[in-house]
Amino acid sequence: MKQLSLMIKPASSLCNMRCRYCFYEDVSSLRDQASFGIMTAKTRKAILTHTFSQLESGDSINIVFQGGEPTLAGLDWFQQFVREAASLAAPGVSVSYALQTNRLVLDEA
Repeated sequence: MKQLSLMIKPASSLCNMRCRYCFYEDVSSLRDQASFGIMTAKTRKAILTHTFSQLESGDSINIVFQGGEPTLAGLDWFQQFVREAASLAAPGVSVSYALQTNRLVLDEA
């Protein structure tokens, strides 16, 4: 029985805060390209297809979203992610999600 954890950055180094203490702002500013923007549907699908091809009934995966600020990818991005994951998961594969966020753009939806 496999137990995988997968960390995904749906919004590259994008953030809607500029905290003085944030090391990540400094790190990303030193790159040739500071941010790659929002993860494309093609990349999302490739990650999910490859990941779920390695899992079988009885396996589990915990998918964690972090950033930058992952919620900047938008609710539709996350809804599509969950739909695609569900369509690719073999019966009996347990999928759980976690989100690291600053909560600034969260609402009831």
